[in-house]
Amino acid sequence: MNTLLGELATLNDVQYQRYRVAFKFRKLQKNLFLEYGTVVMLSEVLHLTGLQSLHHGDVVPLSQLSSALTELYGAIRTARPVLKPGQLQNAQDCAFNWFQMAYRT
Repeated sequence: MNTLLGELATLNDVQYQRYRVAFKFRKLQKNLFLEYGTVVMLSEVLHLTGLQSLHHGDVVPLSQLSSALTELYGAIRTARPVLKPGQLQNAQDCAFNWFQMAYRT
């Protein structure tokens, strides 16, 4: 997680805020293997975990977030069997921690 935060911090020198945010999201996407997820996968995960009916401002319990990430990374593991399970588990844990950290503030 600290390595990822360090990599994201190196992008702070990008002058334009929109580019900076886009670069950071792309870095997160690649490091968390979310680039292998599809909109269909995400839609199915949201439906399976009951998150499709959330409204702006609703609070997502950590157990439901963890379940959603488990389902999503399971779908990615099925779609991309060449990825090592240890890598995906680390990415899933990192994603969970990132969501916790991002929504704490």
